[in-house]
Amino acid sequence: MGIFVEDLLNFGNLIPAQFEFRVSEEELSTALNLEVKVKPKYLRLLKRGRLPFTNRELRLRGVREIKDFEVSLQVIYDKGFNVGDSFKIDFKELLKRREDFNRIPKKLHPLLKLKGLNFLEGSVKLLIALRDVRR
Repeated sequence: MGIFVEDLLNFGNLIPAQFEFRVSEEELSTALNLEVKVKPKYLRLLKRGRLPFTNRELRLRGVREIKDFEVSLQVIYDKGFNVGDSFKIDFKELLKRREDFNRIPKKLHPLLKLKGLNFLEGSVKLLIALRDVRR
């Protein structure tokens, strides 16, 4: 026996359905077109220029806001931006390319919501849950 889409829709309020996805540094680097290093306390983005003094480094920490799959992170160190500003990352397109995310039935995709994220050594853990479907 397996879990069917109808079961999750009808009993979604009784059974908390939550998924965890780990996004590696390499996946983030290709999605953002930047060099990415993930540390337990912050996310480091580096864009290399042609000359050494044109390199830009940005460190992000602390989730300010989550809208659907777009996360706004606080800038804590920067060469070029203002410290305290926000930097937005959209994880939806990145997750659509993953095989494990596509195993979730397509009918449930509009009901999914990003609940939070954690920085781990070398990866970012995304916590995704079903939205409340009570009428």
